[in-house]
Amino acid sequence: MDPLIKELRGDGYLLLSGFDAADVFDEAKILGALWRRIVAGGRVPLLAGAMAERIGARDVREWPDNFQRVVFSTALYASRNDMAERSYQSLQLAADGIDLEAAQELARIWPLVIVSQIDPRLRYRERDAEVWWRGLVEMNADRRAKKATIAFGLLEALGYKIPQRLWDRVLLAPEPADESAPPLGIWRQLLIAADNGRTGETLALSTIALGDQGPAATGSTILTAALGALSQVGLDDDARRIAIEAMVVNGVGLVP
Repeated sequence: MDPLIKELRGDGYLLLSGFDAADVFDEAKILGALWRRIVAGGRVPLLAGAMAERIGARDVREWPDNFQRVVFSTALYASRNDMAERSYQSLQLAADGIDLEAAQELARIWPLVIVSQIDPRLRYRERDAEVWWRGLVEMNADRRAKKATIAFGLLEALGYKIPQRLWDRVLLAPEPADESAPPLGIWRQLLIAADNGRTGETLALSTIALGDQGPAATGSTILTAALGALSQVGLDDDARRIAIEAMVVNGVGLVP
């Protein structure tokens, strides 16, 4: 049997198992394990829509606080912004009521909240980047550095300044060589198009640079360069959408 088909069957079994859960807390545990499995297996593009539909079968506010990170990231990837907004508001309301768990969840999804602009009142602050980085302490050094490199690189590509002291810590663990890099000629054309304000050409070349599998199989260096080019020619919405996809498929917000 094809390995992908085998994995998808396992995903489907877990998805259906959630219906047999005794209560919403058990259901959240099953679906949370499923989402981690999907992210780790690189199957987010295939299954995010189904997960969003499954989660959306309940009122978002019924899900436990420690499951809202899954609700939020799944909804964003599936372009269910209404669901993502309700999830965020649920956490915000609980955190305002001095709910420590809700406050921790908000800190974990912080990069996605900033990039998605789900809360127009929330302003980017460098100290929040520091708080998010500290929240990764339970991860091993390599995984922590990989997630931070992706999150911080995408944030900076969108114009948010990451303090150098954070980069100094992140870059202690070098990123593996990116074998998916496009030909040098594509990069040169992309940079020239962006520098000269050629919007359509920049968009087309960014798409080529990201490859057939898009953000799911693209290294952080390529992602940040492509997003920077898109932002340079005013395609901020496209850049943010790619950043959201890249963060979700790499498990940013789904930690520890």
